[in-house]
Amino acid sequence: MKTALLSSAVCAAGVAFATAPEITLTSTSQDSSTRAVTITYDLADEPAVVTFAAQTNNGSAWIDIGNQNLFSFEGDVNKLVGVGSGHTVVWHPDKSWPNHKINDGTFRVGLKAWATNAPPNYMVIDLGQTGHVRYYDAEDEASLPFSVTDDCYKTDYLVMRKIHGQGVEWRMGSPEGEDGREAEKEAAHAVTFTKDYYIGVFTVTQRQYARMTSSAGPDSAMWKFPQSSTTYNAFQTSIVSFNTANGTLLRNPTEAEWEFACRAGTGTAYNNGTDDASRIGEIAWYNGNSDSTVHEVGLKLPNAWGIYDMHGNIWEVCSDFYADDYGCGNAAVTDPTGGSSGSSLVWKGGYCSYIANKMRSARRFKGSTASGSAASFGFRLAADAIATR
Repeated sequence: MKTALLSSAVCAAGVAFATAPEITLTSTSQDSSTRAVTITYDLADEPAVVTFAAQTNNGSAWIDIGNQNLFSFEGDVNKLVGVGSGHTVVWHPDKSWPNHKINDGTFRVGLKAWATNAPPNYMVIDLGQTGHVRYYDAEDEASLPFSVTDDCYKTDYLVMRKIHGQGVEWRMGSPEGEDGREAEKEAAHAVTFTKDYYIGVFTVTQRQYARMTSSAGPDSAMWKFPQSSTTYNAFQTSIVSFNTANGTLLRNPTEAEWEFACRAGTGTAYNNGTDDASRIGEIAWYNGNSDSTVHEVGLKLPNAWGIYDMHGNIWEVCSDFYADDYGCGNAAVTDPTGGSSGSSLVWKGGYCSYIANKMRSARRFKGSTASGSAASFGFRLAADAIATR
């Protein structure tokens, strides 16, 4: 990526990164009446995702204005931008950061260009506007505009977190002695990824699915609950249609992608870093706290990568055909996709009426066929980490 930085008075040198397009910030100004800030820039070499950052001066030092306070924009920012000159961004600081007056001479802004095959950590899709895909240079969910658990991200927007898997070798499956282990189905084996990918921070909700399919959807009381009772085939048809209309690459995760994202760097039974089933209530709805009822997404603690509800609440369907040996003979494998054929799909995560050890990261379930539906399974979306419109 490449960064260009410009204050309201002075231009500072950009910081260069080897793999990114060239971005040049050419001007910035603030309207004296509307207080809107207008930024212009040029982008050379190749299309890129362009993100925005800003700092304000408190009289003694420059202080970052976090992404959570940078959301009122117009123009070519936080999205995929084509090569060319005279790109314009209009920022409304008084709307983004109320009660903090930013005046000309007391702020500076920066733009960063990201290669299309190495986009930022977060991709956010507005399900109410065709083709509205935005990217955020955020280290974690706290740096997104608003809070990731805000209702808007459970209903009208889809938040995707980039998983840094490229070049990583990790252990899939469970170790000997793990409580609840099914040795014949969970043999530990090495998996390597050759690329990064995005995964949804939440299971797809009923409101999100209604938005994606332009359907009436459920009563508002169920908007934030997982979409269920939909066949895998019907879900795929809906996703293909949505992708075509919006220029996106959404799909279901493979089992390996799902388990790697669930673990978030842990090798324990549960993704809060423990093998202790008594602690699963921190992160999951299970038979000990759910009253055997599916709950709204995002009410439990996320894992270390900011992903919610990967244990419990509702089964999540992966794209793999189920095979006891993972479709690779339990051998080391790169970018696995499961069995080459079959009548059942892999389900992961567990269900709200199950005991804790049936919700382990490695736990696998031989679920329904692609044409079957049930209230006990839902969907989490993934996408290759390639910038889309």
